[in-house]
Amino acid sequence: MSFNLSSTPFSSTSAWNQQVPTGATYTSLNWPTATGWNYDVGWGNVPVYVASSSDPVVQVSVPASWGWPGGTVSVHAPAGGTGGIGTDGPVVIVDGDIAYNFWQFHRTSTTTATAVAYGEANVVTGTGWGGSGKGAGITAAGSSELGGLLVQAQTDTGTINHALQLAVEASLLKPGYVSPAIATDGRSSSGIMQEGQLLAIAPGTSMPSGLSTLGQEVFRALQQYGAYVIDDGGTQTAIRTQANAYDAATMDALRRDMNTMLPMLKAVSGGTANPTQPTTPTTPTAPVNVAPTVTQASASPGTGVEHVGDTVTMTLGFSEAVTVTGTPTLSLNDGAKATYVGGSGTNSLTFKTTVASTDTTTSALAITGVNIPSGASIKDTGGLAANLSGAVKTFTGLQIDTTPTTPTTPTTPTTPTPPSTPSVISPVLTIADDSLWVAGRGGTVDLGTKVTTTDSNDRVALHITGLPKYESITDALDGQTFRGRDITLTAAQVNSGLTLTSTYRGGGHPVAELTLTASATDPSTGAVATAAPKTITVTDPRPARDATTTTSSHGHHAVTDQQPVAATTAVTPTTSQTIEPTDHQPAAAANTGFLASRAFALLQQHFDPAGSSLATTAAHPVMAADHPSATGSTMASLASQSFALLNQYLAAHTGRVDPGQIVAAVSQATGWGHDALLARPQH
Repeated sequence: MSFNLSSTPFSSTSAWNQQVPTGATYTSLNWPTATGWNYDVGWGNVPVYVASSSDPVVQVSVPASWGWPGGTVSVHAPAGGTGGIGTDGPVVIVDGDIAYNFWQFHRTSTTTATAVAYGEANVVTGTGWGGSGKGAGITAAGSSELGGLLVQAQTDTGTINHALQLAVEASLLKPGYVSPAIATDGRSSSGIMQEGQLLAIAPGTSMPSGLSTLGQEVFRALQQYGAYVIDDGGTQTAIRTQANAYDAATMDALRRDMNTMLPMLKAVSGGTANPTQPTTPTTPTAPVNVAPTVTQASASPGTGVEHVGDTVTMTLGFSEAVTVTGTPTLSLNDGAKATYVGGSGTNSLTFKTTVASTDTTTSALAITGVNIPSGASIKDTGGLAANLSGAVKTFTGLQIDTTPTTPTTPTTPTTPTPPSTPSVISPVLTIADDSLWVAGRGGTVDLGTKVTTTDSNDRVALHITGLPKYESITDALDGQTFRGRDITLTAAQVNSGLTLTSTYRGGGHPVAELTLTASATDPSTGAVATAAPKTITVTDPRPARDATTTTSSHGHHAVTDQQPVAATTAVTPTTSQTIEPTDHQPAAAANTGFLASRAFALLQQHFDPAGSSLATTAAHPVMAADHPSATGSTMASLASQSFALLNQYLAAHTGRVDPGQIVAAVSQATGWGHDALLARPQH
């Protein structure tokens, strides 16, 4: 093989390999302010493959483009080689000394492919730029995409010995081009540069602090070799890197660096070209076979924490196809080894390792070396052993943790395990009396309930069910009143004192059965313990009423008759009743006494139809002296006077009689024997 990826492509006289001219003029450019995304790295666009004679020959169908005739291009290509991501789908395949650069390359089979355009250049004697009407590649400037590309096999050496390629934001790219470009796609009338133009960081400019390792290499290359504008970058300005190389962490760091470095580029003009010496004879007498090298190392998974029993797959990429004999292994920094499992005959070898309990815990797994046992080998088709130094790599973020995930359970415990203490203890509910009576219409009674616990951390509550709608419970803590068939109170509310109030207004004796359940909850574990429920029966009695009328003192009446006054069955005097006659008219006295007695009975029936009592509390003399014979209107007048006095008596002592109604009824009577005279009007 005459070329490998660790070599610098193209001749030493190529513009790609020339340092910035001595004494050049540096002109500042009006770069846009960095936004965090408008300066970038074109990673993932251009994969690069170095083919070997053992790779399949692929017939690539292409139309005429860049001065090259249409037809079929035959090229060796690794079995897995195909175009890059995106609609452009470019690829660079180095077959022998020729770098084939295809655009929209699609592998249709192992031996066939299609492309929309292509260009080619000799990586030993060519310049990497187009000429004689033909493009060296498929960039807008006509250059090969291998020219100025960051390739990992080169950057891993720590030095970049060539200029970089730069795709520029479309709004910055004006029409026209300058040598060494042979074409352009610049269109912006307000652009500040042209394709083919050399940009560089002025000498003497200090390197910004905080750049990544690769970023520092790029800074030195931009200051020493500069960068050539070769393409329209759309909305971004970016340098380009090999797609099938590097890792995401390295590229992310370089992207951040670009926001600092790219706006530092200035336009370069004039100066004296630095003398160069050819690195290879222009006409080699014989091709030089170079040993294959490791161009990349990767791990899957690439990040995370792997434990005992987990498998990690590692892949080594080579600059050309290699053949494996025996079983090589990779030494790892956790003390384990990854064993070769496949890939012979390709440029990608696979190794696997399974984490064991004897491995060492490490925060970043690393390959520390490649082991080739006796009888084993990794060689190219020419028989040269591969250079394996590029396999050494640390996978930042991929951790190995051999700490046991579960504790070992002894088969036979030496001592019995004591029972665990419950995290919550049942509370104690105390009830003073489980059978209570309460008067309706606003009557109250103390429930006499307390709840306690021996665990001060527990939250204790009392749950009461069965409370009827005519009863409520009020606590003395905050005066809160609870109603409903299902209520809950805190221990503080319960222990402050609970009062039950009844608003029952019916005539029955309803009995409510209240069920009280105390519970405790552990605030940490959420465990709940419940005490045995208790019940309280609450009876609402109907207010008792006497069935008789009681006089608490003598009734002293003065009448004109010596006969005792007749009493109705509704009147039950508690003491004797004295009748003092002051007149000697027997008939009148008898009639008058009868009338008074009858009036009293009728009044009692009128004011308490249900049989309620009418009580007199003091003696009131009724005097009827010197009356003539009790006949006709005279008797009515006498009765009227008696009933008026009785009416006054009742009104003064009961507050329930309307004096005007009775007096009016009696005074309008035409006879003293009519019961209707004493009937109270119904309203």
